[in-house]
Amino acid sequence: MTRITNVDQALMLLRSHLQRAHQSRRPVGQNVASAERRTALQRVREIASQGQASEDDLQRALIASILLEELGADIEDDARFQEIVTKVKEVIMADIGSSSALSHALLQLTGAR
Repeated sequence: MTRITNVDQALMLLRSHLQRAHQSRRPVGQNVASAERRTALQRVREIASQGQASEDDLQRALIASILLEELGADIEDDARFQEIVTKVKEVIMADIGSSSALSHALLQLTGAR
């Protein structure tokens, strides 16, 4: 029996979000009903608009925003949460499909940088 860890669950959640964004063929965040989702996506857009964030920073911000949306904002300052974001990003970047979906989502969200 395979054990599903928190990182595995987070990765599945992120894949689901990224696939939905890719399949919808619309910019991420447009016509989204959830105010929480708009807030999370606005946070990433704000970081991108400052022009000082690296692609790595934006990827981490998007991953963290999606996780916080699902898990609750109260864990954002927990060091363990930041470790989970790092691990999830590593897993995503190790998979070509997931890495591509993450890059595509960032392009839709922030526009070509």
